[in-house]
Amino acid sequence: LSAALAALLASGVPIVAGLRSSAPLAGNRVLEAAVLAAAARVAAGGSLATALAAAAELPPFLGELAAIGEQTGALDEMLARAASHFESELERTLGTLT
Repeated sequence: LSAALAALLASGVPIVAGLRSSAPLAGNRVLEAAVLAAAARVAAGGSLATALAAAAELPPFLGELAAIGEQTGALDEMLARAASHFESELERTLGTLT
């Protein structure tokens, strides 16, 4: 999800459209609904970081990196970093299970 959003933002897609486009990639309906709710918050004038932080279903780390990205003007890079972090975390978890 964060990798897709990062790619969309890097290519110039507006944040709300990027959230709406990437929501189905979340993997389940609960996360998809959380992303769509975040899109609605951003469309209403909120920041992406605040919108992501308000979604209890999403990891707090995602909102924190979005805040840094918004402050530094490197939102797409921070979301790509979040994607990399989540991928590494998943690999560690799967390694532990096997």
